[in-house]
Amino acid sequence: MVRIYVKEKCLRVSECIRWFQNNGVEYEVIDLDEEHFTFTDFKLALSLLTSTDDIIAKRSLDYKRMKNTIGDEMTLSALYKYAIESKSMLKNPIVMGNSNKIMVGFKEDEATTFLPRGKRGLSSTVEVLTEQNV
Repeated sequence: MVRIYVKEKCLRVSECIRWFQNNGVEYEVIDLDEEHFTFTDFKLALSLLTSTDDIIAKRSLDYKRMKNTIGDEMTLSALYKYAIESKSMLKNPIVMGNSNKIMVGFKEDEATTFLPRGKRGLSSTVEVLTEQNV
């Protein structure tokens, strides 16, 4: 099952959820205002990404405040603590699959990696066929 972590509903989150619905992918939306991004998932997300820049919104005010307070050097647990206390530091949405797949933000071409192998490459074909039958 795909987990979609969201800090706020926005157009990108709506597009992401709609895409998973339309493609029949089982998913769970986790609202970060109600549930924490677990430390285990946070570490897994970072291990699947190139750097913290891929998941941390460095233009957010909370990130800038944290950086002014702490500086560039911090432990992973300190970064996690700030990220869950100030969700605006995280990019939105963060999509994680069961088999070590991650997508930060929503990009349809990247989302296809969450489809079962037999369905990959079929979503655009299905859309074209549906449009032709209308």
